[in-house]
Amino acid sequence: MPEQFSRKILLDLAAAFFLLGSVIVLVVSILNIPISTVYPTFRLREPLAYTYLVAVIIEIVAAILGFDCFNMTARRRLGSAGVRGVIIGAVLLSAAWMTDSQIIGVGAVLVLIAGIICYVYRE
Repeated sequence: MPEQFSRKILLDLAAAFFLLGSVIVLVVSILNIPISTVYPTFRLREPLAYTYLVAVIIEIVAAILGFDCFNMTARRRLGSAGVRGVIIGAVLLSAAWMTDSQIIGVGAVLVLIAGIICYVYRE
């Protein structure tokens, strides 16, 4: 009985991590473009780099896929949610490194942890 209870709590925690990480990444990546163009940090005004825009698009797509992982976790399709969550978390970590955003890195770690939890408890 306690094992089932802890399994249910961990799966609910994984669903919350998917949701929270995806919301963080989506909101910050959308708000990051105007902030970085209006308030450049100690440099002359320069246009956005192509790689930065590609990384932001990757972050937005990965955040939307994170919401899909949340839906799969709610439907208890843990195997596919786990594999997809680990891949999305790794992609988000590399995109956070490209954009130098620590908050997106936090969201990526949350998605990665949720993917690992779902993969461990797959059926």
